[in-house]
Amino acid sequence: MKRQELLAVLVEEVLSGKCTVEECSARYPEIAEDLRSLIQIATTIEPDDVLPTPEFREQARKRLAEEMRSVSSKISHRYWYLPRLINTKALAVTIITLFLIITAGGTTVYAAQHSLPGDSLYPVKTGIENLQLAITPGAGAKARLYLNLIQRRIIETIRQAKVNREINPKTSEIIGEQIDQTFIEINKVNDSQVVDEILGRLTSSTLEQQLELEGILANTSSSNKPILTRVLSMTHRSQLIAQVAYTNRQYLSRLPSVSNDEVEVRQFMIDGTIISIQGQSWNVGGIMLNNVYSSTMKPDTGNRVIIEGIVKGKEIFISRVEAYRDSSEITMMAGRFGGMNADGTANISGVPVTINNDNSAWPETGDRVQLEGRTEDKKLSIITQTGITDNSYSGIAQSGTLLSINSSGTEIILTSAGNQIIIDISKARISGERGRLLRIIELRKMLGRHLIINGLYKNGNRIFARRVIVEN
Repeated sequence: MKRQELLAVLVEEVLSGKCTVEECSARYPEIAEDLRSLIQIATTIEPDDVLPTPEFREQARKRLAEEMRSVSSKISHRYWYLPRLINTKALAVTIITLFLIITAGGTTVYAAQHSLPGDSLYPVKTGIENLQLAITPGAGAKARLYLNLIQRRIIETIRQAKVNREINPKTSEIIGEQIDQTFIEINKVNDSQVVDEILGRLTSSTLEQQLELEGILANTSSSNKPILTRVLSMTHRSQLIAQVAYTNRQYLSRLPSVSNDEVEVRQFMIDGTIISIQGQSWNVGGIMLNNVYSSTMKPDTGNRVIIEGIVKGKEIFISRVEAYRDSSEITMMAGRFGGMNADGTANISGVPVTINNDNSAWPETGDRVQLEGRTEDKKLSIITQTGITDNSYSGIAQSGTLLSINSSGTEIILTSAGNQIIIDISKARISGERGRLLRIIELRKMLGRHLIINGLYKNGNRIFARRVIVEN
């Protein structure tokens, strides 16, 4: 076997996890230096700002096609035993990638960084990425690399949509798998500071991705729209998972997936008085929460709290607890209607709730609902219900703590998952939860309060809000 082909086989073994770089080097010490140098090149390759000329693109395309035919023939006839040992398709891409790195220097590889799915150089781009993943040490570093790859896939998707190029239907599946793998790697990290840093970065990047995707969704082709919508949903779920995990690490150990539609419909909010907390069972305003996992200090009995959480299976993961010294005779809840349980309670985002609904029709499954009732009655009434497609709930949302307002009252800084987000509110409707309009002079007195920002959109490099809701 030629030296170059042996290198390709060894790289494939590293890719498949059959051996480490050190083990391969020990087996073949005569090429150990070349193997390590090649891996170093693969891990330090970054996109170049300079685009290749049309002449170069054409030469590279012809050269790559010739190599693909040549390599495929060699693998089929000379190395008939390889299919049982390794993935010959992946090996072909690896050999081509190695050939281009070795014979053309970094030029071809740099050019491949600008390629899109379907381009002749795109296998080189993804081949280098797979090589980087295989030899990146440590879960934290690998999670950061996955974040970069997710960003690349979304940029590719946006570029294709902007030029009306057909997007591969598997794009959303690929992006979803990379996001899920990111959370798997984060869950392996033991350093809490590293976990917070990566989750914070993920929260920030997914907000930007949602804004970019929604910005092109209206003008894209009908065939691309379902794929872009699916990718947008996945980035939204990724943000939700990251925000919950930022304050409740245990949620990550349950391996939440952005491919699961229930991530959104299992979120809830309760505003009420803590009646009792016994182990993992919380009674909040007459609503029983069982199998509760919370990383924050348990609030005192008799105090009013605002709780946000998410249900996965039969477990409840608390992502936020705001405790107040006073109590409340009223209990409020917001979530998604999931139908009726066998015991007669309603399923609200996975939480069983006793509802007084004698005078109105039941919501449709999946509808957003707001409920309210007197704590002593132990029953809630539906005060609003909104269908999934209702336009008043469209757009991108972000919640967080109000940090500051600029002197002109047009811009706020919101903190969320360790990030500071600058939002232009000059065109936003500002109100309390009950709908009372608020003036900027009133908002200035509410620093440190929790805000819900609805209808976010991007204009240039600035993020604008259509509505700001201040939590009571």
